[in-house]
Amino acid sequence: TERCRAATNELGLTFPIVLDHGGEVARRYRVTQVPYVVALDRQGRVVFSGAPEPVKPPPPSPLARTLQAVLRGEGPGPTSVPAGSPSSAPRTTAPP
Repeated sequence: TERCRAATNELGLTFPIVLDHGGEVARRYRVTQVPYVVALDRQGRVVFSGAPEPVKPPPPSPLARTLQAVLRGEGPGPTSVPAGSPSSAPRTTAPP
């Protein structure tokens, strides 16, 4: 498809890519998830089979950012819930 072609060009990939709309290749190589990579050598032997690595890591979640700040000694993030208070009642600890 055009989206696949665009992504291939953007990433600079020069090897063949199979779009398996009917699922025949997936069954043959026992694909267990999508996306999935099956890399073959020039003799057709499988040299890698599994999930692809992300091109760039996803940004940290709000929880991860807050925990990283706390570990650096910077205190809680812009909103926090005091210990023992209902989680549905966040309070602001920093100016908006």
